[in-house]
Amino acid sequence: MAKPQLGTWQSYTTLNVDDVIKLPKSKNLTEAQAATMSVNMSTAYRLIKDYYPPFTSNSSSINNNRNHQWIIQNAANSSVGQYVLQLCKAWNIGCIGVIRSRPNLDELKAYLTKLGAPDKTVILTYDELADRSKLAKLNITLGLNCVSGPETTPMMKSMVNGSRLITYGGMSMKPLVVPTSLILFRDIKLEGFMLTKWRMEAPLEDQRKMFGELVDLIDRGQLSNQEHFKIVKVDPIQGEFKVREAIQESMSGGSGKKILFKFT
Repeated sequence: MAKPQLGTWQSYTTLNVDDVIKLPKSKNLTEAQAATMSVNMSTAYRLIKDYYPPFTSNSSSINNNRNHQWIIQNAANSSVGQYVLQLCKAWNIGCIGVIRSRPNLDELKAYLTKLGAPDKTVILTYDELADRSKLAKLNITLGLNCVSGPETTPMMKSMVNGSRLITYGGMSMKPLVVPTSLILFRDIKLEGFMLTKWRMEAPLEDQRKMFGELVDLIDRGQLSNQEHFKIVKVDPIQGEFKVREAIQESMSGGSGKKILFKFT
């Protein structure tokens, strides 16, 4: 596992020992998971570990109240969103996932619900989220936002006073809309998170610990391989053509998958 911004398009390089992290041995870790562990899987891990109140508070009373504190996230069907659901299941945390309405909605809801903790996972569309009675009894203390735009406002309104909304992306390409009342009267706190910045600043031992725990979760079957990847084998003969074709497919946004290059 290499440190951020180390360089991608190179056949050979000379590195310091601290520039890379050796992953633990694993019988279940796939090459796709290993290649992307430092991105989506790590993002989901850090969002919960660094911001979920029972994990971050020194108060034993809050930590004992973990079962009653929920997380709400948008883009629950994204790669990060699915890893968040699986981590919530592993750590017995309730999670509400918000998704856009689509033709195969019931099928997607069933799939995402199975990823999360039993009886502690709720998957809603944005229209369903507007009906706040569905979440009235849930103690939602953390929001994870990678969409932004006005659709995120109902998500914030569902959170309890003093909650935190962590923004780690802006897929809608629209600004985050925050009613003044949520800041003044509800004390909702807005923060940003960028994994690259964390990895540049975090002690090497903290990074080793994170990757070790992620591999352990994979070996225990609590983090499964998501069908979000397409591996393109790049050979010396047709390699350039395959790379161009894969990049064009990715830029068009039609595949819905991340492209991984495997040089042969």
